[in-house]
Amino acid sequence: LTIMKQNREEILKTIFRLFITRHYENVSYDDMIKATNISKGGLYHYAPNKLELFRLVLDSFFLDLIKIDDDIMVIPSVYDKHILHDFILRYAKFLHMRLRRIQDFLQLPVSETARAFSYLVIKCPQYYPSFSEKISSVTTKEKELIKNVLHIAEENGEIKPNMNLIFVSDMFYNSYSGLLLYSSFQPSENFGDELLVTFENVYSLIKADN
Repeated sequence: LTIMKQNREEILKTIFRLFITRHYENVSYDDMIKATNISKGGLYHYAPNKLELFRLVLDSFFLDLIKIDDDIMVIPSVYDKHILHDFILRYAKFLHMRLRRIQDFLQLPVSETARAFSYLVIKCPQYYPSFSEKISSVTTKEKELIKNVLHIAEENGEIKPNMNLIFVSDMFYNSYSGLLLYSSFQPSENFGDELLVTFENVYSLIKADN
């Protein structure tokens, strides 16, 4: 049973890689048969058609690739006067590691990984509309985490008072999303460093003048 489970997982992962790297429209049954080394009938064992296979592999692997690591969810002590700065250092490192996790899964260079990932997120609603809600839940969770840290940072006097914390949390998250999309067109192997510089610049705009 364990071997069968491993085989199933590897087959579905292979199909998932095809959908990400070649895109849904360009993946044929022949491509999947060649990549997995199983018959067309074998593919029907997992799902009755290509669309259902696409939805199956998204459900099986996508959210696991973009999940938030547990250590990021731990908010530092509320008495830490540099709670936000400490957090963005950890968050930038986590986002870089998440991209590397996706890169390792796809076995592609950083620029091609960013391009493939961004395209999948953009095109996903066309073929699996309800999955967008699952992606949105992850995004909302991350933004809420940033907002909670910002709230503590505001109370501790680390950042300027009376800021729109929702807007600022969006600034951090959207700067990451924008850099990821930019990396799709402008190859760079220094995503982590560039992200940290971007976060530091956002931080400099909101930190208290003291």
